[in-house]
Amino acid sequence: MDETERRAAKRFEGELKGTATFDIEGKEEQREVTIKNISVYGAYFQTDTCPDISESVRIHMQLEDSEAPFEAVGTVIRVDQLSEKTYGCALKFDETLDLGCDGS
Repeated sequence: MDETERRAAKRFEGELKGTATFDIEGKEEQREVTIKNISVYGAYFQTDTCPDISESVRIHMQLEDSEAPFEAVGTVIRVDQLSEKTYGCALKFDETLDLGCDGS
């Protein structure tokens, strides 16, 4: 069984650019991010920094082509160092998001 067959919800893949504010232990850090994929349960994005695994974070993202902000709270479940200055971060949302679709 491949990876996509094991997922509980449909994952939308792409290159969505935007900005995010990470709340890490009360300190806000704003970063440019690229969302590589997102589902109703979580997201994977790339950035130049990333919180530690198990860190609870709030992301508030304003996508370049959208007036409506995307906001979610979740826990970092994986960090990949993709290059010297690029990290991939997997975030599991605390609550299921409404992405305007059935998510399955």
